[in-house]
Amino acid sequence: MVAITLGTGGTLVKTTAEGQLLEIISFLQKAEANTTFNPSKVDYVAGTCNLNNSTFSGSYNIPITRTRNSTGQLVSEAKQYLTGITFTAGTDGTFKSNNPAQYLLEIVTFLQEKELTATDTTYGVTDTTDGDTMTISGSITLPLEMSIENGNTIFSAKEYV
Repeated sequence: MVAITLGTGGTLVKTTAEGQLLEIISFLQKAEANTTFNPSKVDYVAGTCNLNNSTFSGSYNIPITRTRNSTGQLVSEAKQYLTGITFTAGTDGTFKSNNPAQYLLEIVTFLQEKELTATDTTYGVTDTTDGDTMTISGSITLPLEMSIENGNTIFSAKEYV
């Protein structure tokens, strides 16, 4: 299990990295579908749930900017491509960015670090940085749990590392 510290007052509420990954993807997909937040109609995040094998499969292709910090280190950050969106990481949590696309990349990096010692490679996340197109892209495969509560189908990401 990959427990994380929730940011106090944050938008997301799941208490595992896997749960927050599914939650931020859902958040971004919902925002991308709304032309108020996404007037350019870009589609940088995608995902599907397979009920036959209880798996979420997704992908992302996030535009980034690169700068050098005061000590000369290269810093890559996701561009804020949604307008007027309300999202906060909260305070004192594991993940820090108030830009939801950057928050996604923070979770992906966090899980990749945990995957280094995992023995089961059925599930996981990947990423590739392309300096020519200035994007970070990757894939996500998560195990799902499904329940039915008060007539509503609820999907949650299961821990895999």
